[in-house]
Amino acid sequence: MKTFLIWGSGVCLLLTLVAFFPTPLIQYEIAWIEGDFWHQPSGQVKWQKLENKTKHVAINPADKIKIGKGAQIIVTGKDGSGYLLNKAGVWRLQQLIDQPQIKSPSMVKQYLGFLMQHINHAEKSIDEYAEGYMRKKGLVNRGPGLTAPLMVSPQFESNLENETVTFLWKSKPRTTSYTFAIYDDWNANADPIFVKEIPDTSLQVSMDKTLLESDRLYYWNVAPQNTTQSIRYAFKRLKNDDLKKFEEKLIALQTDLKFNKAMNAFLKAGLYEENYFYPEANRQFLNALELEPKNQLFRQSYALFLARHGQLDDAKKYLNM
Repeated sequence: MKTFLIWGSGVCLLLTLVAFFPTPLIQYEIAWIEGDFWHQPSGQVKWQKLENKTKHVAINPADKIKIGKGAQIIVTGKDGSGYLLNKAGVWRLQQLIDQPQIKSPSMVKQYLGFLMQHINHAEKSIDEYAEGYMRKKGLVNRGPGLTAPLMVSPQFESNLENETVTFLWKSKPRTTSYTFAIYDDWNANADPIFVKEIPDTSLQVSMDKTLLESDRLYYWNVAPQNTTQSIRYAFKRLKNDDLKKFEEKLIALQTDLKFNKAMNAFLKAGLYEENYFYPEANRQFLNALELEPKNQLFRQSYALFLARHGQLDDAKKYLNM
């Protein structure tokens, strides 16, 4: 009996402590502002108008926010979530996020948060951003005399879901022919398993199972004829089981999407990129931009996507449009 009383007292004490120290609320950060937006931190009287380029501003669930008509605000949580706030009016942040008609479903929160991780990069310029990202991937020019990569798509580490893939690369002045090759080994001395001379800057290849096995890394490169190209881009054909798992994620996201067509395409780009389907991610970014060509969020996000894949000149065009 004595033991029971001690145990019971312990449970009561534990419940009291849980009630006294509630689970802390997720802290948020302003990741993107487009339009008029004001912030009033808890305990303060004055409103602070935040400019469109403002980011990395902490915001608590109890803080008040004022959203102008037509404005779009994105806040991210420390749990990796992201929320799009676009309902004009004055709100407390938690109140706005909790509204059923505004609350972002789980899949949307995941991929919006993923996209914002990139857009809030710490580097001072897109050149520094691209160099740092490519260095992590092992794709930085490692010395003088190496040919700069011409490859455009599929990007490094792509997963390929289609039976037929179009390989794309940049043109090089005064070049009449390119050597396209696929390898099954990263080793610089490895012989290609497929090689072809191409006068154009694209080649459509059937992902024949006799040539490319599923769930195995392959590498491709292209270079002006009679020159060497040391850098190779990895790609992989997915197994049917893995492809089905991805398709389930895509269906779940499509079910959650409640925005306009442009924002829906933008969020799909996040899903495709996080799962290494880079050609499809590129296509969805372009779909979003075709629908809303002046949307700063889409343009900046796509520019960073291009920079992450070595297309820095094209990235800068979207930043300067």
